This record gives sequence, structure tokens and C-alpha cells, in this order.
Amino acid sequence: ISVANTWQELLFERNQDIGNWTHTLNTGIFSSSLSATYHVKVSTNIQKTPGTSATAATRLLLGSNEVTGSYSSYTYASNNAPQEIVSEAILYVASGSTLSAQMAATTTNFNATPAVSVGSPTTLPSAKIFINKV
Repeated sequence: ISVANTWQELLFERNQDIGNWTHTLNTGIFSSSLSATYHVKVSTNIQKTPGTSATAATRLLLGSNEVTGSYSSYTYASNNAPQEIVSEAILYVASGSTLSAQMAATTTNFNATPAVSVGSPTTLPSAKIFINKV
């Protein structure tokens, strides 16, 4: 988080199967090429570094509007203890519409950090987005 209490776009550097969607790497904007109802879920691994108790949050945007019900937050009491925050919604997306995810926090002592698979040295992405046609 570079500025406290300011929404910042989550960026995605890789694509897996993105049928019916387009995405430019290292951006957070996904564009739909098929009008349909979708289940959208963003999972972000966020940790707080130094400081006292503070809150981080994520949300989904359809175009420039927050998707109702997608706001999710967590209040961190411990430092360097990553927590997964999940924002999700079921929504109708018209062809040509854009979808993105953002995160914000009450201090600049937060970052999205790669997750580590329990019992494995495998490092997972710090943020994942799932867009499934319903």
C-alpha cells in the first residue's frame, strides 16, 4: 500500500485459461467478450508489517463502480502474519465491460505477499482471480 485509505488496483502478471475474457499482463483490467452471468472471486494474501492494529480490504469493480457485496476486510493485530482476504460476487457482465479488483488499508504498513503452501516449499501468487460463467 503506497497511500493509506486509498484504493489501489491489484495487478496480475500471468494468465491461465481466460476464455471469453481478455487481459493485458501486469494490469488488473479484465475485459469480457461474452455477455453472461459470472461468479467472480478474488483471493489476496495480505500481511501487515510494523505498527499497531490496522485494517486491509479488497473489493471488485465492474467498470468504475464497486460491485455491491464484494467488499471484504480483515483487522490485523499481529505483524508479519499473512491473511487471505476474499472478495466475490455473482453478477451479470455485458460484453465489452471491464472487471478489476482493488485493495486498500488504513496504513502503508501492508502489502500483498506470496502465499506459501503448507508443508511445501511451493510459493503461490499473492493474488488470484477466478471468473466462472454461471
